[in-house]
Amino acid sequence: MPCEAAIDLATNAVAADVNGEAARAVDLYLAAADALETAAKSAAPGEAGEMRAKAAEYRARVGVLKSTAQKDQMAAVANGRAAARLLDEAQCLVQGVGRSGFRVHG
Repeated sequence: MPCEAAIDLATNAVAADVNGEAARAVDLYLAAADALETAAKSAAPGEAGEMRAKAAEYRARVGVLKSTAQKDQMAAVANGRAAARLLDEAQCLVQGVGRSGFRVHG
């Protein structure tokens, strides 16, 4: 039955979401939403409306997860650039010290 499948998928999606497995949660939320929409086609009008509303909630959560993942990725790129810039500055400093004849005594 599509509704039972949707419940199983949604349960697994929430578990993945809670465990920080965003990519897996996205896939499961989308599959649960699809299963709910399929089940809604053969359900009573009131129940069909509830199923479609829940499917919309799952799709909204997918949007949040994707947005968060995109922000995290952009932050990682920015951090990588900052680290590369620091490394470059350190290398320039070391090369400059080497040319000046400056020696560090330990």
